[in-house]
Formats: sequence, C-alpha cells, structure tokens
Amino acid sequence: MKTRDKCSKYNPIGEKLKNTRPPTFSEILKLSNYYQYQNPNLNERNIVKNYVIPDIMEKWSKVHNNLPLKTEKSILLSLCNFLSSVKCCRFKKATKKKIAAVDAQLIRVFNVTTCSCGLPEIICSKPTAKCPAEQHSHVACNCPADSKIPSSDTEYMKKILNPNGPPSDLCFGTVDIKETKRGESILKKKITKEVNLEKKIVSENASFEFLDPSTLSDLSDNDQSDTDSNSDNDNDRMTKSTLNLLKLPNVALEADRYNLSDGAVAAIVNAVLIDTNQISENDQDLVCTTMKIHNLRKKYRLESVKESFNANNELVKCMLFDGKKTEGLTKIDNKRRKVVIDYYTFANGSGKYLTHAPLTDRSTSDNIANIILETLKHYNSENIVVALAADGTVLNTGRLGGALVLVEKRLGRPLHWLICQLHGNELPFRALFLKLDGTTSGPKSFKGPVGIELSRDDLDEKEFVEFVKIESDLSVPEAVFNDLSSDQRVLLAYIQYISTKNFHPCLMWKLGKLCHSRWLTLAIRILSLYCKTLNPSVNLIKLVKYIIFVYGPTWFCIKKNSHWQDGPKNLYFLLDKLRSTQPSDVILTCAPAVQRNAFFAFVDNILAAMLSDNKFEIRNLGVEKIIHIRRKSDNNTIEPDRTIPDLNWESKSYTEIVDFDSLKSDQLIEPAVTRHFSDDELRDAIAGGPLVLEGFSNHTQAVERAIKQGKT
Repeated sequence: MKTRDKCSKYNPIGEKLKNTRPPTFSEILKLSNYYQYQNPNLNERNIVKNYVIPDIMEKWSKVHNNLPLKTEKSILLSLCNFLSSVKCCRFKKATKKKIAAVDAQLIRVFNVTTCSCGLPEIICSKPTAKCPAEQHSHVACNCPADSKIPSSDTEYMKKILNPNGPPSDLCFGTVDIKETKRGESILKKKITKEVNLEKKIVSENASFEFLDPSTLSDLSDNDQSDTDSNSDNDNDRMTKSTLNLLKLPNVALEADRYNLSDGAVAAIVNAVLIDTNQISENDQDLVCTTMKIHNLRKKYRLESVKESFNANNELVKCMLFDGKKTEGLTKIDNKRRKVVIDYYTFANGSGKYLTHAPLTDRSTSDNIANIILETLKHYNSENIVVALAADGTVLNTGRLGGALVLVEKRLGRPLHWLICQLHGNELPFRALFLKLDGTTSGPKSFKGPVGIELSRDDLDEKEFVEFVKIESDLSVPEAVFNDLSSDQRVLLAYIQYISTKNFHPCLMWKLGKLCHSRWLTLAIRILSLYCKTLNPSVNLIKLVKYIIFVYGPTWFCIKKNSHWQDGPKNLYFLLDKLRSTQPSDVILTCAPAVQRNAFFAFVDNILAAMLSDNKFEIRNLGVEKIIHIRRKSDNNTIEPDRTIPDLNWESKSYTEIVDFDSLKSDQLIEPAVTRHFSDDELRDAIAGGPLVLEGFSNHTQAVERAIKQGKT
C-alpha cells in the first residue's frame, strides 16, 4: 500500500484555516483535505459547498462587512476548477505550463470579491485627493458601484491580493462593530465635504470669466467716467457668464438611434473633448452634463418631428401604423404614478414619419380604428387613402371586428390591406420550431433540447467545427445587400457559409440575444449552433434546412421585391419553396400558418399585381376579371368579406394561388387604385405597358424606424 508523499504540495495534510487573514489557495487545499478525511462518504463538490465555502466566507467577513462578494455559485465553480487542476498536477497529468500556473496560484489569497480592476495606484495631482499630504499616490478601485471596494479597505486589499502572496505582517483580530461604523461615518462625511468643495471650485471657474475694464474701449463717455471713478477699488471686476453653447444635433440623433442613456452619451462626448484637448483641468467650459444631453435630445426630436410634418404635409394615399407600449408618468389622485401608455406611430407610403399619438383608452380594435381615422382626418385624406399597412396581429386583421375592417366600414369602401410580409414569413418558421422543440419556458428561453442550447450565453464563444454542407443557390443583388441590416447580413453569411464553407468576417460578430419577438435572431442562432455542433440532432438539421431553403430565401425575396404589387408574387415564392424543398411533415406543420397570414391572397391585391405585370396576357386577364367583378356587383357599396381565400398549393403562378370561381361575391373585391377608371380607360392604361402604381411597401420596417423618431 502506497503511503502519502510527505513533501507533496499538491496533496498536503489536512488542517483548518488560520485566524490571521483571508486564506491562500494552499490553505484552502489543506482545508479541503481536512474535511474529506472527516467526511469520507461525501464527494468533493458537496464538501466544498457545505464546509469549505462557509469557512472561507467567515474569514472574509472580518475584512469588511460591506465588501462586494461573488455569488456562491461562482465561488463553487472557481474552487472546483482549482481542485481539479491540483489533481492533474498530483497525478502528473498536467503540462509544465499548467504546473507553473498552479504553483503560482497556491501562494496567492483566494479573492471572493467582484473587484476586477487590480486596484491601481493613482497619482495625487489634485489638492482634494483622498490621501495624507505626505503621500504622492493612493490606491483606488475603478470598478462600477456594485463591484467597488470601500475606500477604507483599498490599501489592505491591494497588499492582501499581491500576486507574490500576502505579507506576513497583515493580520486581523475581532471586529469592533461600533468603531467600524463610527469610522465609516466619519470617512463618508469627509469625502462628501471634499467632493462638495471640489464641485464649488469647478463651478466658480466655469461660470465666470473676469475681464479687464481697460479693454472695453467702445464704452460711452458716461460709462467711461463711471469706470474711472471706481478704478481705485481693485476688488471691482466685471464678469460675464460663460455657457456651454455647443450644438450637437448628430450626437442627439445617434443617441436615440442606438437607445443610449443620457449619462453614457455625456461621458462619451466629454471623453472626446478631453482627447482633443478642448477640456482641461483649468478649462471646463465645454463640459457636457447629463441634463444638457437630455435637453438636446428632446429639442432635436421635436425639430425632426416638425421637419417631417412640414415635408410630408400632403394627402396620404397609404398609411403605415404600429404601436409600442412605453412607461410614462401621469397624475392619479394628485399623485404622480407610473403607467404603461400605448403609443401609435404613423408613416406615409414612403415610410416617412407623419405623427404619433397615445391611445388613452384600452388597446382595442375599436380604439385603434378611431385613432387611425382621426389621423386621416388631420391630413384631409379620408377620401384619398387607398391602403393601410400594419403587422398581422389579430387586433388589426380580425375579419369581423379588426381595426382595418372597422376603418373600411366607417369609410364605406374597401382598402388594400398591406400586412407585413416579413412578419408573415416568420410565423411558419415559429410553428415549425414549436412543433419540433416544444414551447417556451420563459421570456427568453425554450423547453426543448435545441432551445436550451440556443439560450446559452456562451454560444458566441464556441468554436466552429467540421459540419456537413447543405448546398443552396441563394444570392442577393448588391443593391439589396447594401440595404440589409447587420442581422440580415449575418443571416445571409451563415446560409452561404453552410452552403459553400466560404468564411465571412461577419460570422465572428456577436450574436443577438434570444428574444421571442425576434425570430430573425433565433434563425441566426440556429445556424450558428449547427456550425458549432459535431453531431447535430435530426430536429436541428430540419430547422437548418427550413431556414436555408425557405425562410432565408423568402426573406431576401421580400427585401428584393418590396413593392406592394409584388406581394402576391412573394407569397407564391413562399408556397413554391415550401412544397418543393420540404418533407410532407414540415409542410403539414407550416401550411396552417401560411394560410392564416396570406393577406396578399385577397383578390384586390392579386388583381393589382396582375395589372402591373410585364406580360400583356396577364395584364389583360386582370382587366377582364375586374370588369367581371363590376358586372357582378356594385363593389363600391358592399362590405367585403375579409376571410382569407383558400390557397391553391398546386398553383403554377401567383395568378393561380386563389380560385376566383370558388369565391363568394363579397370576396371579389376590385382594387381601390382602379375604381376611378372606366372599362375603356382601364384597357387603354395597360395597353402600352404595366400599370404604374404607387411604390408602397409590402413590409412595415419603415414604421418601426419611425417609432424611434416619434419618441418624446
């Protein structure tokens, strides 16, 4: 039987901690061996959790009762990793580099605080520095407030956390709670007094500039005589206030664009001014405060809104709208209360911001319809508007009581429904994901095995592995590529990487956080997980193939063909991709979601697409169908049936995705854009080429950008 190596530093004789200072790693190793000998039936992790960590925290509590400490889970992980490394060294399974690292670690104190700045020494160049007069530097903690070491303990912590081990002269006894609190109170008062004094000095230097009266040669005679009479008094001075009159319109607009806090923006602006030598210790006239940034942002938001209103103060033929819930303050019983207000933002057919308004009552389809009609009335466009664009939520699109149906009833005529196709492309993908991997388990997580892997924060850090190529021929024109957002470019890069294994630099960009309202981010994370998994599951491969063959190509098809008259063509593209590339079980899962959101299968939208087609035969067929509808019913007076027509999954063209002969008369809706044409005028209009229609969009990304512009 082998005996213990008396000289082994990796397996020392167990003993309890000393009461002189926080323990080193070597002492923690001895403590672990001590408790393992006392509890031979417990595993190492339970010994560390139930015995070692409480002893360590007891010693650290004697340093200061307000130290920012790591979580128990983090401490447990650090200690288990340390003990694992020691075992490798003990059984000679470690490299020389790792042995050297463990040897250096053994002599150091185990740090349980969250401080990570290293406690640097700062040169005392200010008269208000918080250190004795005979010193020229002091130790400071530069960590955020929740991780900052108390100033009374920075010197001690600097010495105790020395990489070469703690000095032998540092030790502590019992804590005198009364004296500790008294000392902290005195130190707090002293620091507050010094900070207030420093602020007063800075304020006086920044607020006034002293002028020499002799330089004011343009004074009148009376003023000059008054000056001469007072020249004997050396204490009389003329002052003028110096204000920070910097105009920062681009800073304000970019701060809104990236949703930065006023404090963060002020800090960045001041850092730039310091780096360009426009701010110094003696010249602080251009210092930007948080309130200045707040006022600038408010000013330029209002100016931007006014400019947009003046530029777009014309009749609105198509109106985009979307809502956003925002926290605000209101008075209830003479007290200010926080409430959630639903703001609706409106844009014109070109995506330019029009206005925004709060929904003062509940978010019902009736109230939404009222606010839409009020906005149309404000722009004198009740009789001009031909289309409304929104997302596909049931409040907007309900066939009996949705907001769009109510607007049509109150206007007394049908309008084109331009429901966001990018949103419609996400819903079949969501249905497939929930079918294969299960439902959600929280606001940013899923229950299934794929969803759990996608929720991991370290997905960015995983290495790319060798995977099976899934070839596709997806390509995007340069003009479309230049208009893509960062997320869309990453999606395209992953699809092309999986298809060709040609690496693109944007694959190294940080992945967006998982969120149930951002399915584009989910698709990117699924592709990233596939590229970083050696043996992907069957369900993961199904999801990847759907993204590569259906979701991704349809997304970029919509971005390429973004006009509303392209909507039925994009819908047919989705149908064709789904039925030609996916197995029957995937089609059965996705088909109901496609059917529910096929708003561009309404007859008026299909006919408008036919009239703008490049082929004369299709244009002429569209005209004949419109004339047939006119003969069959007075479509200007009926209330249309907004039930989505059944899709023809065997269609060979977008003109066949709906069987016109099987529809009821109130589903045969003439396009709103052709009602002012007579039959002959309509034939003449399409004879020379496609009918030129307004360039409204088939998705609502423009109004999402307008929401930020309308934010006040």
